[in-house]
Amino acid sequence: ILKHGGRSQDVDDAAQEAIIILDNNIRNFQYEQKASLKNYFAGICYWQWRSMRDKTKRIDWAGEIAPFEGEVTQTPEVVMLDEELKKEVRELLEKEELGEDCREVLKLFRLSYSRKEIARAFGYSEGYAKLKVFRCMEKLRNILENNPGLRDKLQGLL
Repeated sequence: ILKHGGRSQDVDDAAQEAIIILDNNIRNFQYEQKASLKNYFAGICYWQWRSMRDKTKRIDWAGEIAPFEGEVTQTPEVVMLDEELKKEVRELLEKEELGEDCREVLKLFRLSYSRKEIARAFGYSEGYAKLKVFRCMEKLRNILENNPGLRDKLQGLL
């Protein structure tokens, strides 16, 4: 990571995430001993760092860091409105016909679980897990279409 322009903080962050990924891979029998565990872990760290770097699109400033000139958007009011919106979405999803199983499937899907992992967690076949995620996403889409006010609020956040 350091050889490719990363910082020591990036190494620490990637290693922490890589430990979680390595643990999950071992527990889910996804680790095949084709390479040493040390090299496997180093590879996970590198790709985790690349993924984090690509997501944040971090700018490396040459020289001094420019002062922040933008507007602060995380005021207490914004945080409170965000919490109210989350509560409104939770209540709507509990009230609507999404169902407990879909809530759990979508929760795992949102946490980036693969369909294979979702299948294993619920005892589904991989094909059924893929279909279940699709159907649950369709149910969620229909709920949002039937609640345009909520959909508009969510669009404002995206």
